[in-house]
Amino acid sequence: MPDDPPEPRKLPPQSAYFEKPAIETGADEVLLFCTLKNEAMRLPYFLDHYRAMGIRHFFVIDNASTDGSGEILARQPDVHLFHTDLSYKGSSAGRLWMQELCEHYGMNRWCLTVDVDELLVFPGCELLTIPQLTTYLDVEGVKGLFTVFLDMYSDRPLSETIYEPGAPFLDVCPFYETESYLLKPGANPPFLSVFGGPRGKSFLAGKGGNMGPMMKKVPLVKWEQGFSYIFSTHSHSHVPLSAVTGALLHFKFFDFFTDLAAYEAQRGDRRQPKDYAHYAITMTEDVCFFGPDSRRYRSSADLVEQGVTVAPSDFRDFCLSAAREQGPARERDMRRLLKPQQIDHGAAEVGRLTLRAMPMIWPFVNNHAQAEYFSDGIVARKFTSRRRFVDRAREVVRIMDTDDTGMLVHIPEAMVYRNAHPRLTLLCFREGRLAWKTGLPDDGARLRVAEGSLESSTYRIDCDFAAMAGPGDTVLRDLAFYLAADEAMPEDGYADRPLRVHEHALGAPLLRVPRMAVGASTVPEGLQRVRMDGVVERVNETILTGWVRDLDAGTWTAPVAIYIDGRFVGTTRPSIPRDNLGPPDEDGMVFQIKLPLPYFYEQGRSGMTLTARPVGRNVELRRTPLPLTGGTTFRWHAEDKRWLDMPMEELVGEVGIEE
Repeated sequence: MPDDPPEPRKLPPQSAYFEKPAIETGADEVLLFCTLKNEAMRLPYFLDHYRAMGIRHFFVIDNASTDGSGEILARQPDVHLFHTDLSYKGSSAGRLWMQELCEHYGMNRWCLTVDVDELLVFPGCELLTIPQLTTYLDVEGVKGLFTVFLDMYSDRPLSETIYEPGAPFLDVCPFYETESYLLKPGANPPFLSVFGGPRGKSFLAGKGGNMGPMMKKVPLVKWEQGFSYIFSTHSHSHVPLSAVTGALLHFKFFDFFTDLAAYEAQRGDRRQPKDYAHYAITMTEDVCFFGPDSRRYRSSADLVEQGVTVAPSDFRDFCLSAAREQGPARERDMRRLLKPQQIDHGAAEVGRLTLRAMPMIWPFVNNHAQAEYFSDGIVARKFTSRRRFVDRAREVVRIMDTDDTGMLVHIPEAMVYRNAHPRLTLLCFREGRLAWKTGLPDDGARLRVAEGSLESSTYRIDCDFAAMAGPGDTVLRDLAFYLAADEAMPEDGYADRPLRVHEHALGAPLLRVPRMAVGASTVPEGLQRVRMDGVVERVNETILTGWVRDLDAGTWTAPVAIYIDGRFVGTTRPSIPRDNLGPPDEDGMVFQIKLPLPYFYEQGRSGMTLTARPVGRNVELRRTPLPLTGGTTFRWHAEDKRWLDMPMEELVGEVGIEE
């Protein structure tokens, strides 16, 4: 019997960050997508470089720049400019922003997604445009181009690596290295990880076990329905990649990098904030990356000769044919530039693969049958054991908060994007009986991104909790949320069977809620409804402290969710006992969380407020909302019953200030 046809690929989560006007582009054009913040220095050359490479349309997202980047972009006739002041971290390092624009403007087109400090190079690129490259990729029948991420640097300390707007990046930072990069197996497509380079060596020197950032990307893809990146452009859903590989030359290390690292470490809106904290400490103005293993970049031929990029003979023939059409002189130039690649069979030292091994191992890693195997719609069964996958999902999927109309749920990228059809169901039981369920994604629909969240991979799932309550009821009692494999649950009969019948298939609950308030209420009324108490006590240099307690159980285990101006900031789990709140069985638990106040204050907003909500209870803690008026230290004035924004030294001796 023939195999069942594969299920259509699940659609990535849906977002609505931008208004998207109609834009006319040629059917064969390569579209460039980019997100940036404060890149006025690098922008002029970035645009010039890619224009020379054949790009005619730039789709650029300006993330609330303050250095004139937006004004520069607005003057460019080939730039289509989009604005957002939302969280870069919350958008999965801009990936969700790019996803939305690529799906709208780039469907069935070649899309190049790069940052302003990245220049794409590939074999023969001095004599071949990016659209010519994609012509070859179409003939090859592939959907993407793998690249190594090469950090470029100068032969001087950072403080002397002076860059002026408009200058070619390579004039200032022409050096790179190859032997410090290591190739390792990867967990996500394209199943090859690259670590090392100057930043990798810096992290390893810290002896914390961190190998540094991932040094590979797949920036050029032919966008199709269902395609998505995972973790920026470092990984992606399964698509066949070219036998050709390229490199992204990465120009981070100019003289202003030290200030940038300190700024980003303080602002805290990067996907890996600890990386920027590390840069701020270690990459000082006197740091120089130049050394005995440094190489000067002269042309793409260097990378082919050194094995950093892969140039198969078929691609060389294509390049020579394209050059021949422009005359004998052009063909001679291409032959000199793109010589037959020699594979260094001695590059595979035992236990250590450097970039020199790329031409040898890429044909084995880039197996198209493998991509097809993992794209047939049943990845969750084939990629790993089904039981292990479901157990892992229960560990990492988290309910972040609930309200009358739904919930915020954190679902890691690997769960959403790696598996074509996770076949998981989220269930809510009330007093031991099923009250609600939905598939993840939502019964064939797309997950909806919580655009305002400062935490990545956060989704809004609708659920009418208010409708669960009976007439006049203001509390839902004994709620339990579970994640189950679809095949482990009966198709019907949930509502007629008690929870104990299903426990073997449900595992441990994601969240238990003794009482959840529904409907409007004041803060004291809400807390009384759910039989708990809690207070936001103070903010010390952006560190918020408060306490919570359960008036019946005498213990507290659930997290507390924090919002600023209605935008989800994150959760924190109370972990420190707090006594002297009442009888011994009513002692509470203290929680703390660092607030991203610099991120909000730099946007110049006024009248912002902070609220704290015990997860699942649908109420706010006392003394909220807390007005955020520009400071980083706040104290509660007990006599005036209001918050004071004042420096720590001014708090000493103030009458009525609560400690």
